[in-house]
Amino acid sequence: MKLYYTLLAANTLALLSSVTVVVSAYAPQKQVQQQKSVVANRRDVTRTLFTGLTTSLTGFAVSVSVAGIPTMASAAAARPEYLSEPTDDFKESERQRMEFKAAQLKEKKEFTTVLDHLTNESKTEEDLVTDLKQLRNCVKKFGGMPLGIKKEDMVKIIRRKKALGFWPTPVEIAYQDLFREVLFQQSPNKEKDTMSPI
Repeated sequence: MKLYYTLLAANTLALLSSVTVVVSAYAPQKQVQQQKSVVANRRDVTRTLFTGLTTSLTGFAVSVSVAGIPTMASAAAARPEYLSEPTDDFKESERQRMEFKAAQLKEKKEFTTVLDHLTNESKTEEDLVTDLKQLRNCVKKFGGMPLGIKKEDMVKIIRRKKALGFWPTPVEIAYQDLFREVLFQQSPNKEKDTMSPI
């Protein structure tokens, strides 16, 4: 890395000294000059500056590649190649993902079937309590709400059924048990606090 900075400093100094020499050589000595000579002098200065600059930059590029810093060509060659076929690990993770997705869809179907039965077909107190208990058992078995169904959505659906009018006390108790089970599964706190008076 020291070599790189040494070469960079040397090339920068060489470029600056060539610019000052060229500018001082072509600096106008008299205030009044003819228009053609001024244009010619400007062109000469530009050509000399450009030649000095390209020579200096070429030397800098060579010094950079010698110093071991990657150039554009070596950086392009070092790009990672994509695999033509998936690896065994990838195939295994895809298989596990598909199994998980199939299990989640099965759980969601079971839960929505019971929820649909509760909202559309249950008319008696026993049917409502049974459906709510089945929903609670599903939440226990799945360890929470099935993927894709939110607690708020379930509550809205059940409250819509409750608003229709027939909602006896045992049904409300079963509904509260379901709601508490969902809350417990979302954040289970199984440790007893000995300092709490409750």
